[in-house]
Amino acid sequence: MATTLLGISGSLTKGGSTRTVVEHALRAATARYPEVTAAILDLREVTLSFCDGRPVHEYTDDTPQVVARIQAADAYVIGTPIYRGSYTGSLKNLLDHLPVEALMGKVAGLIATGATDHHYLSIDQELRPVLIWFNMHLVPGSQGSPLGPPPLSLWGRRRP
Repeated sequence: MATTLLGISGSLTKGGSTRTVVEHALRAATARYPEVTAAILDLREVTLSFCDGRPVHEYTDDTPQVVARIQAADAYVIGTPIYRGSYTGSLKNLLDHLPVEALMGKVAGLIATGATDHHYLSIDQELRPVLIWFNMHLVPGSQGSPLGPPPLSLWGRRRP
């Protein structure tokens, strides 16, 4: 049975770069491991209710289908832009909808996009503890991708 790798783009910004770097990670994974099936969940493309504590099946928008899709995946690449020193509220809302069993014992790699290379620290300070609460296995280290104004490029190298 093939392993399903789900990329989650936690940004609602149209034209943002988070989806780009998550897709890049998924392509790299499937190139290295052809038996892996990859898909992306872009939070811009689904309608999630604000989590208010109801059972997931009571929501009438995309929430139940999104939760089921996440539960069905075997591993994840979770990407988020860093706003105000933390991951997005839209990603937090998604995580609030998930039962612990949805992510328990599964593997995730984390990617952040931000204006400076210091933003990657937010993954370790903010996002990693929440995912550890789910009892996930997180890939050691974090990948930050500075995407600020020139001279920074997608991978943090100086532009000419």
